[in-house]
Amino acid sequence: MTLLGIVLGAFGSAGASGDLFKTLQMERFTPPRRAKPFALPTLEGKTVRLADFRGKVVFLNFWATWCPACREEMPSMERLHREFKDRGLVVLAVDLEESGDAVAKFMKEFGLTFPALLDRDGRVRDSYAVRFIPTTYLVGKDGELLGRVIGPKDWASDPARRLVAWLLDPAAAPPLARVQSQAKPTGAEKAVAEFLERHWRVPIPAQGKPPGRFTALEASLDPQSCGTCHPAQYADWETSLHAKAMGPGLMGQLVDMMRSDPASALDCQRCHSPLAEQQEKVQRTRSDGDPVFVPNSVFDRSLQRKGLVCAACHVRKWERFGPPRRDGSLESGGPRDRLPHNGVTRTPAFLRSEFCQGCHQFPADGFALNGKLLENTYEEWKASPYARDGVQCQDCHMPDRRHLWRGIHDPEMVKNGVTIDLKTSREGDRVRATLAITNSGAGHYFPTYLTPKVFLSMDLVDAERRPVKGTLREAIIGRDTPLDLSRELYDTRLAPKASFTMKESWRVDRPGLRLRARVVVEPDHFYARFFEASVRQAERGKAQLREALRQARRSPFTIFSREVPL
Repeated sequence: MTLLGIVLGAFGSAGASGDLFKTLQMERFTPPRRAKPFALPTLEGKTVRLADFRGKVVFLNFWATWCPACREEMPSMERLHREFKDRGLVVLAVDLEESGDAVAKFMKEFGLTFPALLDRDGRVRDSYAVRFIPTTYLVGKDGELLGRVIGPKDWASDPARRLVAWLLDPAAAPPLARVQSQAKPTGAEKAVAEFLERHWRVPIPAQGKPPGRFTALEASLDPQSCGTCHPAQYADWETSLHAKAMGPGLMGQLVDMMRSDPASALDCQRCHSPLAEQQEKVQRTRSDGDPVFVPNSVFDRSLQRKGLVCAACHVRKWERFGPPRRDGSLESGGPRDRLPHNGVTRTPAFLRSEFCQGCHQFPADGFALNGKLLENTYEEWKASPYARDGVQCQDCHMPDRRHLWRGIHDPEMVKNGVTIDLKTSREGDRVRATLAITNSGAGHYFPTYLTPKVFLSMDLVDAERRPVKGTLREAIIGRDTPLDLSRELYDTRLAPKASFTMKESWRVDRPGLRLRARVVVEPDHFYARFFEASVRQAERGKAQLREALRQARRSPFTIFSREVPL
C-alpha cells in the first residue's frame, strides 16, 4: 500500500461548466439529484413552494442572522439577485429557526430584496442534510439539484455570475478558460509569476561547483551551516514540520518504494526533500525510451534526512534568494562580491501565497474525489475573504517572518483559527445545549487536508465525573476516505467564516449531573490508520513506520473543554 503513489495520480480535466463549478469549489452532483419539495412561509406570511419555480434556476441558501459568514456573503447574493432576477434566477434564503422579527430586521439592515423563508422547526434543513451554514444549493430548471457549496462565496464574482448565466442559458455563457486566458499578469505580478516558475522547478537542479571564493560554510547546504549567521531562523526551523518532512512515516515508506516503485518515491520527495542533492536516484532514459533509475552521484543521505532545508527555498546554483528588507527595499548592503555568499537577490515573491502553492495545491487535473482536489489549500485561500483583503499564507504561518510554519499540529494556532461557543437552557427536567464552532481565522478550509479530524462531543457526567451511559453525542469535522483513497466518505470541513452547530437535549433524571462539552483535534487521524495498516505490509521500513504510528497516536489535543452544572 503506497498512499503517496496513489495520491500522485491524475484525472482528466472537466469541460467549461465543470471548470466553473470547480473554480467556485462547488460540489457538482453527477448525476443530478431530485430536490426535496418544501413549503415555507415568507416574512409577509405568504407560503412559497419550491415547485412554484419549475422552469427557473433556484439559488437555495440556508443561513441565520447570527452567522458571520452569512452576513459576509449576503450583499453579493443581493447583487446576483438583481442582475439575474429578470432572466429566470430565483434566490431563496431559508433562515433556520429564528423569529420573523429578527430576520426582517436583518433584511432591512442589509437592504436585501430577495425572499427570506422561515424554517422554524428545521425540517427543510434536515431534509437537505444541512449541517453547516451557510450552505447553498443550485436547483436546475427541471427541479434537480445540480450542486452544493458549504461556506460563504462572493456570488457577484465573475465565475459565479458566469455559472448562473450558463445554467440559465448554456449557449450564452462563454467557457471559463476564455476568461482566464485574458487575465494574464502584468508588471510586478508578471515578474513574481516568472520568478516562481523558474524557482520551483523540481527536483531543484544540483547546485554544481561553488564559487572559488566561497568558504566551506558558504558552500554548505546543511541547515546548521545557515544557522551560524541566522541563528533565530535556524532555531525556529528546527521546531517546524519542515525539518521533519522526511520523518519516520515517509522514510518508512520510501525504503521499500525506492526498490519497488522508484518513480513514486522520487515524486514524494518533490516537496518533502526537493534538492537534487537529496535524491537517492535519478531518472534516465534508455535507448528504447523506457525510464531507468540510477544512483545519484551528488546524493547526500544526511541532507536528505533533514527534509525541507533552508536551501530548498533560498539557494539556486549557489545564489541566495530571499524576501525584501522589512522597509521594502531590494538593494544589497554593498558590493555583492564583498558580501557573504555574494549577497542575496531579494524578491517580493517570498511574501506571497503563491510561493507556497507548489507544495500545497494540486494542479487542476490532479487527483480528486467527488469533484474536489485532494489538496486544494491555495485555491481555498484564493476564494476566501483573506485573499481579497491581501492576507497571505505567510502572515499567519510565519508571523513576523519567523520560520515556524505552524499549522494543525499546533494547539495555539488552531485555537486562534476557530471560535467555539456553548449555550445551555433548562426547561423542566430537560436541558438543551448548543455547541457551535466557526472557522473564524483560517484562510482555507478547516481542516484543509484529509489527514486531520476534529471531534465535537457533548455528554452528561455524574457528581463523580463518570459518564452517564447513553448520553454521548458526537460530530466530526473533516474529510474522510478509505485508506486506498477510492472514494470520499464524507466532507464536513468548514470553509472560511463558515459555522457548524450541534443542538442536543437530555433528560435530567438525578441531582449532581453536569453537561460536558469538548472539542478534540486529531492532526494525524488518517495517518494513524494508514501507518497501522502499513506496518503489517512493510518489508524493510517496519521500525520507522512503528515510530510514525506512535507519533501519530500521541498527536491529539483538546482545544475546548467545559462543564456546566445542571
